[in-house]
Amino acid sequence: YPAVAVSEAVNPYDRTLYERRFATGGQGFPAYSPLSVLLHAPFQLLPYAASAWTYFVLVVALTLAFAVFTLRLLGMPPRPGPAFLLAAGMLASRPGYMNILNGQITMQLIFGSLIALEYGSRRPLLAGFGLALATLKPTYAIPLAVVMLARGQLRSVVAGTIFGTLGALIGALWIAGHTGGLISFFQVLVTNIEASGVSPAAAA
Repeated sequence: YPAVAVSEAVNPYDRTLYERRFATGGQGFPAYSPLSVLLHAPFQLLPYAASAWTYFVLVVALTLAFAVFTLRLLGMPPRPGPAFLLAAGMLASRPGYMNILNGQITMQLIFGSLIALEYGSRRPLLAGFGLALATLKPTYAIPLAVVMLARGQLRSVVAGTIFGTLGALIGALWIAGHTGGLISFFQVLVTNIEASGVSPAAAA
């Protein structure tokens, strides 16, 4: 719905307007990076049911890719049987089930984090891409960047910060261009962040 909102000139960070216009179950769009809206924009080009099924397939594919990657990290040959079994186990777990049921972005965040940690010392640009993917949700990216810095992966953190910032800026410009300009966008975003901070659902 955030990308659909932008296409209809509604700033998705405007909780009141967003919840009133779209079937979100009374749940506003949280203060995720504008890069998230940009990356998921292609799904708003499809009809609702087709979009939901396409995203479902994407999450299953990412889960399978994550299983293969995990097996490789363990030094096991990524054979189809063990990979499918591990992926099925993840999808049958409570977090995996809720992720695929609700269409959440957890697999993208986990995959980005795994890439960042695995390649942080050897391939800074690839690790930076992983960190940038984790910036979709800043509460993932900031602790991840701290861990990477503690491991001496400065170049990867710099690359990830640049990639994530550029992606967020492009996303912000796209949203702002459809919903009243940059100043209005940032005012709405700040209000959203303040509202998120006092929400009981977000208060650990």
